[in-house]
Amino acid sequence: MEYTVANIVRERFRTDPDRLAISSEDRDIDWTGMYLAARRVASALTNSGINPQDRVSFIDRNCIEYFEFIFGCALANVIPVPINWRLTPTEIKETLLDANSKLLIAGEEFWPAIESIEGSISEQLQVIAIGEHDRWSDYTEWCGTGDPADPMLPVKPGDIAIHFYSSGTTGKPKGILWSAANAEYLLRDTSRHYGILRDDVSLLIMPLYHSGGTGWALCGMINGCLSVCLRQFSARPVLELIADRGITVAMFVPAMLAQLCAQTDAESFTGSMRQVNYTGSPISEHDLVASMKVFDAEFIQNYGLAETTGGFAQLDACDHDPGGPRAYLLRSVGKAYPGIELKVVDPLTGKDCGPNEFGELWTRSGQNMPGYYNLPELTAATITPDGWLKTGDGGHIDEDGYIFLTDRLKDVIISGGENIYPTEVESLITSHPAVAEVAVIGVPSDRWGETVTAIIVLHSGAHITEGDVISFCKADLASFKCPKSVKFTDALPRNPTGKLLKAELRNMYQEIPTSPA
Repeated sequence: MEYTVANIVRERFRTDPDRLAISSEDRDIDWTGMYLAARRVASALTNSGINPQDRVSFIDRNCIEYFEFIFGCALANVIPVPINWRLTPTEIKETLLDANSKLLIAGEEFWPAIESIEGSISEQLQVIAIGEHDRWSDYTEWCGTGDPADPMLPVKPGDIAIHFYSSGTTGKPKGILWSAANAEYLLRDTSRHYGILRDDVSLLIMPLYHSGGTGWALCGMINGCLSVCLRQFSARPVLELIADRGITVAMFVPAMLAQLCAQTDAESFTGSMRQVNYTGSPISEHDLVASMKVFDAEFIQNYGLAETTGGFAQLDACDHDPGGPRAYLLRSVGKAYPGIELKVVDPLTGKDCGPNEFGELWTRSGQNMPGYYNLPELTAATITPDGWLKTGDGGHIDEDGYIFLTDRLKDVIISGGENIYPTEVESLITSHPAVAEVAVIGVPSDRWGETVTAIIVLHSGAHITEGDVISFCKADLASFKCPKSVKFTDALPRNPTGKLLKAELRNMYQEIPTSPA
């Protein structure tokens, strides 16, 4: 079998035609139904003038239609571009235009956002509505009711399989490309390390617009498990779903684990769980041990980037031993998978570091993306000519190959598993007429891992409040990117050359109490 996204649905139809594929809040679908739906989507794309390797987008919360879209695109060799539904209309527009999407499938909840930007995107983009819209084509009618043939299009290793988006450090959308060759590594190799078995019931609660959510889902599907899809995370409903549906495996970000464990009698809902995978942001040893007690299951930490097609290292279940002689490993993200090259490079000299020496983690393998979409300079700054990808994460590797991340070389803030780039937030805040300077940093949060804090220098005589700044940001930024706290100061710390000393700011403001919102 060739390990392609299209062949997931083909192989599952061949071997498990009547086996339930996905169960959601409003309907279930078996693999025969999924394969038929994917063929209908592929046919509808072709009938809409979409050619192989054109880009089409999808915006909705987690739902079965998303997988009909993903597999339909794969059959037609069309590039799916999932859209982050947490973005503002302006950010959605920028993403659609940057990708040059030819078509957008939109869930009903997001119709108002798309309607508000329709005038600036309508010339290039056809909108398909999930539901009955008064102007847009209905998704069900667009798909049709026939039984179209699988186009069986060839896929080359360099073809783009999926095009994800992450905010760029300049505040513009940053497209992260997964090639067909990358997808092969994910489905053939990474899926084995994730530990999802055929008889598992896998919870899909990570946002599917995120590479981690889609990657986890596809890794389960290639192994034939049942996926249970929930539209969005809320702690109590997730616990109830685990108990009601007999969930055995799930991937969470640490913020989710913290909220689940904070629920009354949480452990009474988790008896079916066999394995918990966690990823996305640092987790404190305290929270990890507490989660292990609540779930009483095997825990696996997966470490990777969207740029590396997801996980390329993990801390295995056997390394989670809080009371044992190797309890220190709970501070590690684990070891690299077989076939993954890793090294630590001194960020100042560019020389390779030895065991336990601090530097930037670099990785090289077939999992590395071909590059960022239409950003050759950023690609060249991230991937070396001989194929090493610079993760931007600082740390060391010990004598046994365990990776310890002690600092992020980039100033990315990770809040609830979402990457937030301070430059984007700073750019907006500095556009306020009262603001002379601003620095945005992440501060510790028990619930989210980190939350956003803005430290502001005002123009002489100007006055604004913390609430004014937060409201100003919410008008143009997704809520998760907006500051949760604001501090005002007379000057920002800088070195003799004028460089802002963010490390000093983090030390100064790390004890800021943050809102749980």
